[in-house]
Amino acid sequence: MANAIERVLSEPVLDKTMRLFWAKGYAQTPIEEIVTVTGFNRAAIYSRFGGKRGLFLAMLDRYRHRVTARLLDPLRRPEDGLDAIAAFYRQLAETPELAEHSLGCLLVATAADQANLDAPASALVASYLEELTALIRAALENARDQGRLCPAVDAAASADFLAGNVLGLMTLARWPAPSRAFHNQIDEVLRYLHGLEKEQQ
Repeated sequence: MANAIERVLSEPVLDKTMRLFWAKGYAQTPIEEIVTVTGFNRAAIYSRFGGKRGLFLAMLDRYRHRVTARLLDPLRRPEDGLDAIAAFYRQLAETPELAEHSLGCLLVATAADQANLDAPASALVASYLEELTALIRAALENARDQGRLCPAVDAAASADFLAGNVLGLMTLARWPAPSRAFHNQIDEVLRYLHGLEKEQQ
């Protein structure tokens, strides 16, 4: 039995399971569908994860460390200042799951689902928002050190605003809104970033 369970815990099966929760959310993903669509079997789900809730939390953690970690990569170069933030937003516009497939962000969707936001899920959502905000603030502060940021700009306040805008974008991506709304939002953020730049003498 142990070997059979390990066989279904392959990377492709785990990725399919994560994407199923990503597309439908926790409440709208019955365990029967998980078994049918992903190839998981009930024995593996209950033996390894304790049930659907444990499996969902594991997939939320997988999403946090695989998907959001990749999306945050442009911001991990804070020395690039405003260019790092702009690159991050442009990448969102080029990510098919966001711009084309309307999946949005699993963490943001989970945060909006108050009925299913327990302490472990809340901690994962909070850690993402904290990291996102901290990375944006570091990039803004580097831009200030480089003399590229308007003196009047409050880096902490702007970081909160930009991080909140990301949450709005991820929510917009899940709605049946025209794709132009998503791209127009990003274009406006890029214009906002340009407005933060200090005029060069």
